[in-house]
Amino acid sequence: MTPVPAEAAKSINDAAEGRCDLNYFGGGPMEEGASNNSEGKYEKSGVLKSEYPYRRELFYKTLLEVLNPKIVAYLERLYQVEELLSLSGIISVGENQLHHVIRMLEMAASIPDSVLEVLKITGEELIAGVIFHDVGKGKEVDDRIFEASLVQKSRAPAYLRHYPGMNWAEWTVPFHNHIGESHQTAKKYHCSQKVLEAVALHHHVKIRPRTMNLIGDALNISKIVRLDIFHYKPAQYAAPGSNLAQVIAILDQMCAIEKKWFSGVFRAGTWNRSRSNMRWFVIW
Repeated sequence: MTPVPAEAAKSINDAAEGRCDLNYFGGGPMEEGASNNSEGKYEKSGVLKSEYPYRRELFYKTLLEVLNPKIVAYLERLYQVEELLSLSGIISVGENQLHHVIRMLEMAASIPDSVLEVLKITGEELIAGVIFHDVGKGKEVDDRIFEASLVQKSRAPAYLRHYPGMNWAEWTVPFHNHIGESHQTAKKYHCSQKVLEAVALHHHVKIRPRTMNLIGDALNISKIVRLDIFHYKPAQYAAPGSNLAQVIAILDQMCAIEKKWFSGVFRAGTWNRSRSNMRWFVIW
């Protein structure tokens, strides 16, 4: 896993100690946001080059208020993927999508290297898979404008069908649109073929018992949660795939389950333990 550069480390430390100068550009108010286009996607032309020092300091200051110290070393890596910034403006199933990526990163950083070695996964591959798995999300899944009438069955994009099982995989629009977008963004950043496959398959890969148990033991996942993940949507999670793809899928589902229980979903006066009955429990 690549350590944070010295310059970035200084930015992180300054932010952590409250030395972030929010009036860096003369004390006037910053121009409003600017970085998301009409589709909710990151638009580089909307961000002034001079804004980046300010944005980086504020980015770190915000993250350090909530982050597990284990992922501090990877903050600069997050910031280097410009498209991730737009996820901070997307709320999907009640969760800020940049927060979702960061929470997955916390889980990934907690997996011991010895477990990754058994699975033949490098830490760098895992971090890259987490960072890019949802980077293609846009307003099509934003709760504030989501339209249930637009949900329909479709097929994976042609450029994904060479991956195992993706020629026949269950594909639902718009929930799965981001997979193709995320794959293309990861490709633009020259991710390895292993990472590209993991991004492409993270909603369709079949999770094997060995992988589930290794990650479950590493993260102290209860048996009932392991069974919930293992048996969730078997017709969708049916494609053969690498251990890396399986781990990304497990972490993604862990975040969905965690969000469900922390949010206290309550229905008809009783706790609803079935993810299939409510849109809240759909994993995108």
